[in-house]
Amino acid sequence: GTLVSTFSDAIKVPIPALILILAFAVFYFFLNHTTYGRRIYATGSNAKCANLVGVNTSKVKMACYGISGFLAALAGLLMCSRLNSAQPTFGDGYELDAIAATALGGTSMSGGEGSMIGTLIGILIIGIISNGLNLLGVAQGPQKMVKGLIIVVAVIIDVIRRKASESAKASEKSKASASATITRHFSRKFLIRNRFILMRKTRQSTGPLMLPMQQMKAS
Repeated sequence: GTLVSTFSDAIKVPIPALILILAFAVFYFFLNHTTYGRRIYATGSNAKCANLVGVNTSKVKMACYGISGFLAALAGLLMCSRLNSAQPTFGDGYELDAIAATALGGTSMSGGEGSMIGTLIGILIIGIISNGLNLLGVAQGPQKMVKGLIIVVAVIIDVIRRKASESAKASEKSKASASATITRHFSRKFLIRNRFILMRKTRQSTGPLMLPMQQMKAS
């Protein structure tokens, strides 16, 4: 603790900010450059398909819940050290901030999509909104309503975006099917035409040989 405090004082950065930067770097690497990170995305996107390809989705979910609990406990320790006291109601309402920040950062509420950079941007936006509402003297009740409205809007945008993506994939699939049908049709016509031309050439080449044989039979 003394070493961290000395380093924090030397670079003029608070210890919670240092822990935030360290956690961000670790989990950015974990999600984007490790096999387990890809398994987390696969489990969130489609747990049944991930299970079919060999991912133990139960262990992945338990690990995610464990990491979430550890980070929540770390945040509680940082808050207690900041306030020099401990109360069970200190974190009341912070879960709404976390959900709103991740939703603003592009994380899909249905799972499988999201990034650390987007979440960091969402945290900054929620912090600015909360600070502005506090400076304006807005009570906690209306602040929660504003954050809830942000979550609702983010979920609606996510649903619309997913439907648009699914419809685009369906249209591309239908176009590919139609082009395959047309190609198959023209390939069949081309083969029939080539076969017909080959038969004509064969008849023309065997015609002069057939004529003497017919004359011999007639004589």
